[in-house]
Amino acid sequence: MGHRALRDLEGAGVEKGGIDVVQPSTVRSGGVAEITKIAEMAYRKGLLCIPHSWNAMIGVAAAVHLAAVLPNMPYIEFPIAIPHSPLITDLLVPELKPDAHGWIEVPRRPGLGFRLNEDLVKRYRVKPS
Repeated sequence: MGHRALRDLEGAGVEKGGIDVVQPSTVRSGGVAEITKIAEMAYRKGLLCIPHSWNAMIGVAAAVHLAAVLPNMPYIEFPIAIPHSPLITDLLVPELKPDAHGWIEVPRRPGLGFRLNEDLVKRYRVKPS
């Protein structure tokens, strides 16, 4: 289901039974508040809401918080960098990764609970042209 169609679940094939899961992008769907609205609309239709965030670690951090409070978000996408990418493994401090059982503890620190690895940001920063 496309990100734009998520804003109007009524017109996205939900009534025809063609959709079981909605996947709003954590970095393109309008933020935590908008994804919460999308998840609520999906919940009312009996649908799962699994945020799409496979390569954006800041989006994954947001998804951790969303999944902790939304009843129809039982899991999230988590990127596996193949080949290795420091933008996935090293961007957030402390590192965001599942434990041996696949669980991620919701941080209790301010904001999303992470800070950016500024050295990594400097290393990969691209100057606008």
